[in-house]
Amino acid sequence: MKIIKMLLLVSCFVCTFAIAQGNYTENERYAIRMALEDVTANPVWKKDIPKGETVGLLPLFDDVSDYSTEQLKNAITASGVTCVEAKNSEFWDEIMSEVEWDTLKEDMLDSKTLVKFGKLKGVKYLVYGSVVDVKENTDYTYVEIALHLSSLETKQHIWGGTFVERYYTGKDKIGIIALDSVVKDTLKEAIQDATESVKQSSKLKDVGTVAVYAIAGDIDDYVLGLVNDMFSKTKIITKNLDVGTMAEAEWTLKESPDTADAILCGAVRELSKKLVKEEAYKKTFEVEAEVQLSIETVDGDVLWSSTASATRFDVEEDTTGFWDSLSITLKEAFDERPLQIVMFIVIGLLVFIALIMFFRATRRVR
Repeated sequence: MKIIKMLLLVSCFVCTFAIAQGNYTENERYAIRMALEDVTANPVWKKDIPKGETVGLLPLFDDVSDYSTEQLKNAITASGVTCVEAKNSEFWDEIMSEVEWDTLKEDMLDSKTLVKFGKLKGVKYLVYGSVVDVKENTDYTYVEIALHLSSLETKQHIWGGTFVERYYTGKDKIGIIALDSVVKDTLKEAIQDATESVKQSSKLKDVGTVAVYAIAGDIDDYVLGLVNDMFSKTKIITKNLDVGTMAEAEWTLKESPDTADAILCGAVRELSKKLVKEEAYKKTFEVEAEVQLSIETVDGDVLWSSTASATRFDVEEDTTGFWDSLSITLKEAFDERPLQIVMFIVIGLLVFIALIMFFRATRRVR
């Protein structure tokens, strides 16, 4: 059990560190907003939180300048649900003086703690969580936020979820939101490399069962399926958990130690395609995938980790007409030799004008 004073000390340290590091960049802020918009679009959210209800929002752990917390409040309000920040309650100081965090649920609140937050007036639900990762790369920004919803009436945890945004800003590079055969093959190739690493890991020799839950940033649970296939080629058996966050998986194993020996968590951090060549009637794209996986004990010790990546090329036939293809060809020529093309056009116009003047001068007057 951690008393509130320890929590405040940690919070002060995090805030001091955040200030020293500065605020989120413009791209990071945009990616955070997009990730949090997906929260209220989630069917589970709409089912469990009817419009007109009031939810309390706790400050998100590891946030910078409360930016993510404010954006989450805006997203909740925009969905038609009243959202109040718990820290603005007249009972906040009283609640925080009594609260103890259950160490079994580092970012989940136990029923005893939820009883304390029941003092919030008119609030039936509590939303809380943490900013897992925010990282701006050369041509894209990755954001991962884990959230939980609990009922202050029943004192029960309702659901948890991990929300990811991959925001691409690089030239000619776009994020993939649907899987075709080339994208699937790229992901398969990435996971194949991780399979060999699992087989050779000495730290996993005593691990017989691994609990697996939703991969952050996955599409249609495709990577989750690949992960299960990966373990089928090893001596390790998988146990699929119907949870959405690492905290829920840890709590499950704490409550039922026989469920599994360790937990696999992961994230699809990169999934994009970049236009590398454009010709008449066809385009060539470079498809990139990066999957981060790790196997940890319930106490957080990392037994194995891997960042698997793969690249493939995808050629798409262009079905546009003749004039569209001609314009593409001319554009390519202009990009390669702009000065020569301009001179050619000018000379062509001069020749055209000269011909018109010549025909006018030599035309017989009737």
